[in-house]
Amino acid sequence: MFFFFPNITNGQIITSIAGGGTGGDGTEATAASIFDPHGGVFDNGGNLYIVEGQGNKIRKVDAFTGIITTVVGTGSSGYNGDGIPATSANITPNAIAIDTVGNLFITDSARIRKIDMATGLISTIAGGGSLLGDGIPATAAMFQVPWGICFDKHGNLYFGEPLGYKLRKINTSGIISTITGNGVAGFSGDYGPATAAKCGQVFGVCSDIVGNVYFADCVNNDRIRKIDTSGIITTIVGTGISPYNGDTIPATNAHIGPLDVKIDASGNLYIIYVSNIRIRKVTSSGVIYTLTGTGVNGYNGDGIAADTAKIYDPGGLAIDLCGNVYFGDIGNERFRKVTVPPIYTIPSISLSGTTTAAAGATVTVTATVANASSSYTIYWRDNGVAFATTTIPTVTYTKGADTDTITALIVPTGYGCWDSATSAGLVVRTTEGIPLVRRGGGPSIWPNPVSEQLHIDGLQTESVYKLVSMVGEVVGQGVLNKGNNMVPVKQLPTSIYIMEVTMEGERVITRIVKM
Repeated sequence: MFFFFPNITNGQIITSIAGGGTGGDGTEATAASIFDPHGGVFDNGGNLYIVEGQGNKIRKVDAFTGIITTVVGTGSSGYNGDGIPATSANITPNAIAIDTVGNLFITDSARIRKIDMATGLISTIAGGGSLLGDGIPATAAMFQVPWGICFDKHGNLYFGEPLGYKLRKINTSGIISTITGNGVAGFSGDYGPATAAKCGQVFGVCSDIVGNVYFADCVNNDRIRKIDTSGIITTIVGTGISPYNGDTIPATNAHIGPLDVKIDASGNLYIIYVSNIRIRKVTSSGVIYTLTGTGVNGYNGDGIAADTAKIYDPGGLAIDLCGNVYFGDIGNERFRKVTVPPIYTIPSISLSGTTTAAAGATVTVTATVANASSSYTIYWRDNGVAFATTTIPTVTYTKGADTDTITALIVPTGYGCWDSATSAGLVVRTTEGIPLVRRGGGPSIWPNPVSEQLHIDGLQTESVYKLVSMVGEVVGQGVLNKGNNMVPVKQLPTSIYIMEVTMEGERVITRIVKM
């Protein structure tokens, strides 16, 4: 059979986002030291959590400051109890996941631990018990060295049990079951029920947006296998042979030695090919190629094309909401990012509210925002000049005598793959009959209506003027001398204009009819 595959251009850039330095907590992540970075996960705010395997910690990189801190672990392995602050807990972490409300879950030696991010306390949700088998509360179960962890769309949790040759599930009621593997190493069962299949050591696990589960079936099996929502298991990547045999070929013909697997929202799979020191991508159409790594351990810099970069003993993967790929570069003691050009969602923003008001009145304008996250900041402008910043879609201000053109710039402060947007202008006009604001001995502005030139008489000091159209456009401005002045208006179209004279901080404002 002949396969034709279009050329895949690898235009991605690799950078280090944590590690490679000597600093500790409270420093920029890129200046920090990290030890044995396995994998990571992003929360809904874009904060990154990194597993330090032999460092016995979970570190957090703040999405906006780039500062790294420890959120779980003391640096010592083992188990020293539950119901204590996560930063006081001893852990031996292997992999990490996050639920929809931001709580962290860690595969930890013989347990699965949960960190309630609201309280900061750690607890055991599975393992540490004395019972074997399925259909029992997960907290009563006994297993060894869980690895790989993820949630499906329904909130069920999956993890690999490499030493038990199983992939296991904890449902939302806390009951544990085996979804594939019978405890004996082997390979069988494709195209049949997953519960009847044999598998090897299960490490990486992930789930897609419809609930299919994928896992790295490692050690001799060298495959990525899929369990669909009906419970049928198939091999989707790999042949059972690990030595590298090339790129831009069907994924089912590829040789892989997988450790971890992740899937993005578009259905592309990412695989750590640990034995050949590569990160590989399988497109949603089933073509495999190398994303980064040359097959030779090393480090040859950042800011270069990812497919020319050397990596060293890659660990677990993470993917952000824009589809950028991250991985633990263990031998280089870095957590690195491969930038995948995102498709931005551009929000829309429209304004409504008061459109006519008297000078001195309170005006309210409301923004209607679509295609954006719930976390954003709006920068309000009046005729291009910033006058308010809000995190709610409503602003109030005091109307001046000019005609205002209100615009709103929306900027994301939450996490998401979207860009900023600016509204069209909402024109707020001043009501008819603006009184002449005059102080004792102040100027006279005449004639009105006017055809050729305005006289501005009686100025007590040097002043400035501004002539504004009814759509907010400044059509004339300048300096006025003490005494009497003339301002030409013959060139202006027939219309209504606002004349504003500012004299020692006081404004004289009147409506001018140009004939």
